[in-house]
Amino acid sequence: MLLRLNSKSLAGLTLLCALVTSALPFLAAQEVRYQLGKQVIAFESDFERGYQDLTTRKKVIPSLQSAVQSFFQLSLSDAEKFVDAARIELISPEELDFAKALISMRLAPKSRWFDSSKVEIDWELKKSYDVDDSVAMPVQLQLTWRDSSGDGSKPSFLTEHSIESFPMEFRQTFQAGKVAEQDVRVEAKLVGNQKELTMPWQMISFSDDRDQRLLAATEQLKAIPKEPRSNLRQSLELNLKLLRDLARGRVQETDYPAHAILVQSERWLKQAQANEPAIDLSRAGQYWLDFSKVGKSGVVRIQVPKDSDASKPFKVLVAYHGAGGSENMFFDSYGAGRLATLAREAGYVLVAPRQPLLSGILPLQELLDSLAESLPIDRKRVDLIGHSMGAGQLIQQVEQNPGVARSCAILGGGRAISKPAAWAKMPVFAAAGDVDFGKRGVLAFSESASQAGAVVDERIYENVEHLAIVQVSLTDIFDWFQKIE
Repeated sequence: MLLRLNSKSLAGLTLLCALVTSALPFLAAQEVRYQLGKQVIAFESDFERGYQDLTTRKKVIPSLQSAVQSFFQLSLSDAEKFVDAARIELISPEELDFAKALISMRLAPKSRWFDSSKVEIDWELKKSYDVDDSVAMPVQLQLTWRDSSGDGSKPSFLTEHSIESFPMEFRQTFQAGKVAEQDVRVEAKLVGNQKELTMPWQMISFSDDRDQRLLAATEQLKAIPKEPRSNLRQSLELNLKLLRDLARGRVQETDYPAHAILVQSERWLKQAQANEPAIDLSRAGQYWLDFSKVGKSGVVRIQVPKDSDASKPFKVLVAYHGAGGSENMFFDSYGAGRLATLAREAGYVLVAPRQPLLSGILPLQELLDSLAESLPIDRKRVDLIGHSMGAGQLIQQVEQNPGVARSCAILGGGRAISKPAAWAKMPVFAAAGDVDFGKRGVLAFSESASQAGAVVDERIYENVEHLAIVQVSLTDIFDWFQKIE
């Protein structure tokens, strides 16, 4: 059954999916949310190699549509199965039987952040759901450990474990002096009978004197006055809470580089103690920040493409995620995080705001003002991209902040505009899949924006549904951005 929605029902969908996001922690389902995200990324990684082929696109449509519908119905476990089913469509015939038998296997550590003096990592390998197929045992679990701070071309080390049955728990022990401070990307494969299945990667972090440093940072933050409000203190609160949760072994919605966040927080604390109000974002990398004002959420994830130079201001790309997502979605999924790669290569500071349920989102102008406190930005080169609910948010931001954005890309959603003057002469990329339930909203936007004088590049992609439209269109969007430079 297909999910059929018109533009009027998208408001209800937005509320429903916001409830998904807010309700999950209370339902003790954060691990399910995390795993669904990882399976989506695994699918997108495989899909990246073949999404330009129309036949490949067509094969995955039914499963992806069912996955999206299950998500909107709050059935995350069913959504996970349908995402796996879509990935199965991409597996080669030679690997198919092996993959079908093991596609439901999930690998998870009991904790993801450790003191580097002596490390014992407890892992669990189990089925998320039953499948009809079976595979000859034993199967080998191969783990490739890569330092995430480098280019990842050379693994730090390799480990292998023989799996005799499922579920299985095992422990890895690293003696003192063998693990350096770092955030490690652990890539996993199941291998047997000359066949293999790649599993979603995991982030494992190691820090010297983890608990003492975290406690010291927490105590130092308490000594910094809460008033007047500052983005620096709010961002420290956000990051230190995240670190405390990771230290307790709590599952998060995505993978966080805990060691990098700890080092960064220690640097910011020195700034705060020296009464330096601006957050130091001078180094290339990714950051989680809190620019919130009273009643307006300003939690964002950003990426600085290179070390900043005050004489060369950055162009800015603001990305608004779809319903049920978060500030991490454009960085980690929507094509296994390809937007972040394309933005970095194009020299953009990438900013992805969180869209919460119980408060409004920080207006675009105020978001840029906060960013400009820490980075030199080019106010004449601010571009926007939004998917589904995020497309609607983008339209609202343009109309409430006229003249702030240079151009925008509307994907898989939207509505007819209500303030024509805000769109006059603006370059707009408007795209949907031909079987995308958000296509009607895109077309309504495209027609009304064109009538208002916007320069609209409208594209309908063949054999594409609602989830895949971002991944399929990204290369075209960045080519389009380059043409309007």
